[in-house]
Amino acid sequence: MKFKMFLKLCFASISHQKGKSALMMIVSVMAVAVTTSLLGLIYDVRLQMQKELMAFGPNFKVQPQWNTIGNMISWAQYDEIEKMFFRPDAIICPVLAGVVLWKDRSQLIEGVLLDAYQKISKHWIVEGTWPNKPGEVLVGEKVAQKFHLKLGETLTFDQSSQAFLIRGFFRSGTREEEKIVFSMKGAQKILKEEKNFSFVFARLNNSLQELENLSENIEKHFPDLKAVPIRRVSLAEGAILDRIGSLVGWVNILILMVAALALMATSTVLVDERREEFGLQRALGASPAQLMRLFYMETFLSAFIVSPLGFLLGFWGLKILAYEVFSAQATFRWEMVPVILIVLMVVILLGESVAVRRIATLEPAMVLKGE
Repeated sequence: MKFKMFLKLCFASISHQKGKSALMMIVSVMAVAVTTSLLGLIYDVRLQMQKELMAFGPNFKVQPQWNTIGNMISWAQYDEIEKMFFRPDAIICPVLAGVVLWKDRSQLIEGVLLDAYQKISKHWIVEGTWPNKPGEVLVGEKVAQKFHLKLGETLTFDQSSQAFLIRGFFRSGTREEEKIVFSMKGAQKILKEEKNFSFVFARLNNSLQELENLSENIEKHFPDLKAVPIRRVSLAEGAILDRIGSLVGWVNILILMVAALALMATSTVLVDERREEFGLQRALGASPAQLMRLFYMETFLSAFIVSPLGFLLGFWGLKILAYEVFSAQATFRWEMVPVILIVLMVVILLGESVAVRRIATLEPAMVLKGE
């Protein structure tokens, strides 16, 4: 019964102070909309940037320790390592590297899982197409220039009588151009190695600290292996993503501070206008704490009533910002709703702190005398 009466008083106060209540609602809508847009932007832009940063190549490598006999990783170990890459968006590619005799020269070749390797080698410029069969290869540009190779030619190596079709050439701007890429089955056949492979490349959307923790975990379980983040890639990604996140976060904080200041000014004026009302309530027995709760509850109700409009405007703004500025697709995340409502409550508590202190210091006798 008391609670129903309390709510009735809140709604009555909101309806009697339409102008000031409307201003508070506008500030609340602005706070919700801006927070929805910028928090969503941080998340969506990070995802988009992580996709774009795939151009840096793999950011994690697992390889044998140098003192390991044979310097190879077994497929049984790979199954266990794969389980440790717990993220569903992880791209993992085992690589079988070796040297073959070709045209009286030693030639580096690599056997890979083609689908995975293509995803972590998006920085390569490929002329032609990627191989999609065990009998096809992708040749580095330096090798192609050195031996004047052309698309559609076939290669035959001393270790195998099978002819391999050149499906494409790749450029990376690094020494990678000195190798020939096979499917894993093709390389296994030439190198006569089916039980082991050389190392694992991975592309993980983790921070550098998370990658280092993963490295420690793998080395703990497999003392004969060495797991290392590729620091050049990981540090570059972390710096870019952290700067974007920090920039958007500080902009959000500044806008929320402006919202809190607007609430402070409005609520202070509102308390001055309602001095007689609060003084009469104090004279009738209401405590300062009860009046402070009443004032806060009025604002909370006003804010929550209009918050759906703030979420709609925020998502609309998020879609525009994400697409126009970062060419990213925006998605509304329901898990952000409670976070944003908590942020709104904090803004209200801070913004009205000055006004409620004035309510607490009101002297009923002085106010009712008109002083």
